[in-house]
Amino acid sequence: MAVDTPIHSAAKAEADDEIKTPRFELAPYARVSTSSMKAAVALEEGESRECAVRMFKHFNADDFLLALDAAEELLGDNPRHTLANACAHECRSRIETAYALSPATVPCVIATPAQLAEAHLNHREGFLLSLVDGVLGVEQLSDVSGMSRFDLLRGFAKLTRLGLVRVD
Repeated sequence: MAVDTPIHSAAKAEADDEIKTPRFELAPYARVSTSSMKAAVALEEGESRECAVRMFKHFNADDFLLALDAAEELLGDNPRHTLANACAHECRSRIETAYALSPATVPCVIATPAQLAEAHLNHREGFLLSLVDGVLGVEQLSDVSGMSRFDLLRGFAKLTRLGLVRVD
């Protein structure tokens, strides 16, 4: 069952803050049969609700890197969160398609030291950036870093988006 309906009570939201759920297939993540599953999602109050709103907004804006970050944050609190699992799966698929890299591709750092100092990187992205020397290809970087192919791809997608690395 696909979900693409607005989920939000009018009493809780203003018109510009309406949540529109992304359209993706829920069936692989449902704990009940798809015939009995409802297309409604109960959003919790507080932090998890804000995270779900952020996930939906980024997904609907085709920003799959940030939507995946939000989905993984939700999954950290509740690994069985149906929408977060579906969104994470869909984001991974779209990131792999959009940022596909050849194993022979050689990334290089193009940022200035000042840009690098201002970049807000997590530990994985910082580690990956430290390995980029303009000589090692994606396959060698995967071996050296010990990162999965997807984690490497995701890291390069963010580093490229920030203008720190060029991947031709």
